[in-house]
Amino acid sequence: MQNKSKIIFIKTAKLKKNEVVTGFETTSKGLCWLKKKYYTPNNTEKPDILLIPYGLPKFSQYIYQTINEMSMTGTIVVTAACQREEGLEANLAYPGCYGDALCIGNKNQSSGQPMGREIDFLAEEFYQSCTGSSVSATYVAGIIANLLTYAEEVGGKELRKRISYNGAMRVLLQEACSTPGQHDEVRGHGTIEPIKLVSPKLKPENFKKLVDKHIM
Repeated sequence: MQNKSKIIFIKTAKLKKNEVVTGFETTSKGLCWLKKKYYTPNNTEKPDILLIPYGLPKFSQYIYQTINEMSMTGTIVVTAACQREEGLEANLAYPGCYGDALCIGNKNQSSGQPMGREIDFLAEEFYQSCTGSSVSATYVAGIIANLLTYAEEVGGKELRKRISYNGAMRVLLQEACSTPGQHDEVRGHGTIEPIKLVSPKLKPENFKKLVDKHIM
């Protein structure tokens, strides 16, 4: 399967006193650049997936509004479940706690795991040398890219379009979870097991039936 999905990786940063700093200013500038480059009336080549693999401690109306606007055009937004502040019962950082974006935690994180009802899924790490929810979110972005490509292969652009939104992809990924039908503030719907959706043992008709079952 040749992947035909475009992932935009937001990790805008600046160097401050020999340290790389990621924050509101750099994130806003990155999103502003994206809007000008891709989200114009005549541009049909919008990114399929927007990946923001870090957290911010405070709410930003501009970032919130921009993410929602991108989501409405059919860009799936994937964020990492990061801690906002220690000592809080619900300590999930932004933009993971905006609600609409897909929020991914780390399956193997033993301490410092954030909590929040907005956490959707947990995932494995695909690099042994790297750990954390940022790596897990990147892994899930790759899973989604493959699902979009697979949907187009088995059902054309119409099937791909039906799953190209945050809500639709959230429903579909629930079918690939370790605990489907359950949700809590630490594990979300459970660990994603993509082989449950796309496997050589599964016929393409099964995938189309699954989409028809859950998504208009």
